[in-house]
Amino acid sequence: MNKIEIKKCGSYLNTDSQGFVIPIDISKPIQAKWEPIVSETIEFYKKEYGEKLQSVYIRGSVAKGDAIDFVSDLDSFAVIKEEVGKEPETLGEFSDEMKKRFPFCNHIEITTIDIKEVKSIPPKRIRSIVEELIKTQSRCVYGEDLSDKIKAFRLSEMKGHSLYIEKEVFEDLPNYMEEDQHDLEELKANCMWIMRRLLRGSFDLVMERENKFTRDLYCCYESVSRYYPEREAKLRAVLVYALNPSEDYEEWKELVEDTCNWIVKESHK
Repeated sequence: MNKIEIKKCGSYLNTDSQGFVIPIDISKPIQAKWEPIVSETIEFYKKEYGEKLQSVYIRGSVAKGDAIDFVSDLDSFAVIKEEVGKEPETLGEFSDEMKKRFPFCNHIEITTIDIKEVKSIPPKRIRSIVEELIKTQSRCVYGEDLSDKIKAFRLSEMKGHSLYIEKEVFEDLPNYMEEDQHDLEELKANCMWIMRRLLRGSFDLVMERENKFTRDLYCCYESVSRYYPEREAKLRAVLVYALNPSEDYEEWKELVEDTCNWIVKESHK
């Protein structure tokens, strides 16, 4: 695949007059090219969970109707009416088949959450991550939309990636790289994952000053660079790796650790 060039793209969620985050605009339709992937993902959930399935959501650029070929993922999650067990054994087969049929989709994320976990608040967070996703960043594509039952979010309640970045960089990432050392595609996926986490974690530093929210990579890079111009070059390098990941851990390990340490230091301020 050709190298993906950095382009100015993405969008922000603004706040209203009371300081609450305005959710994504779902009046714009899902792009026709991406509709079959969404439909088949819904069918996968329905087949696996049947009457236990309560809702299916998609988020990110596909949900906003502005997906970019070979860059955008199909990020989905389903809410199940009872406790979720292990991942479906057919998940790998489904993902492989979808990648073959829809190569322009960078990655397909399948996640299941039981209804009790929707309100669960993880350590360090003020409010539930799942409720935040449902209320502000997702489009319900099947079943009951729970967003009307969730109160609005303020920016201060949406800080998340920076809270966990230190553990992810210094504990989780090395383990993943060791486990996947013989799988080049998984090594690249690990690189892409941590670079995205770094960009979104850095945005936590400026979110309230910007008075708006985003998870879009270019927007994170653009906003943070405006407040920390001395970090622009390294943030741009992180963005490059997020779009064009490398399996060579030693090539980008120092960049990751340096960026993480900077985020943690600034967060403590």
